[in-house]
Amino acid sequence: ELQREEWEYDNYREGEEAEMVDIFMGRGMTREDAEIVIKTTAKYKDVFCTDMMIHELGLNPPSDEDSPVKKGCMTFISFIICGIVPLLVYMFVDIHSSSGDTNFYISIGMTASAL
Repeated sequence: ELQREEWEYDNYREGEEAEMVDIFMGRGMTREDAEIVIKTTAKYKDVFCTDMMIHELGLNPPSDEDSPVKKGCMTFISFIICGIVPLLVYMFVDIHSSSGDTNFYISIGMTASAL
């Protein structure tokens, strides 16, 4: 999205500035004040594009710490940890010594308490 905002800044700057003026007016600024703020921030491409992402799209700009590999690993680890909770009963209880229904209800209870 940041690349799209940069493209719009380069190719349709007046429209983007008008959009931001409207957004700031919608938040309570007068047209004159909004135009001053936007004319000032529009001098700085990075600042303006980041503001567009935040105010127009409601997105936070990407940070250097956002690594897809790191996020994927965290999701995988979370899945393993949370996904094993319902299975713990079956891993540690002798299936033949207790009823399947009892194990199932214990599994439900453990899962609910883990949430």
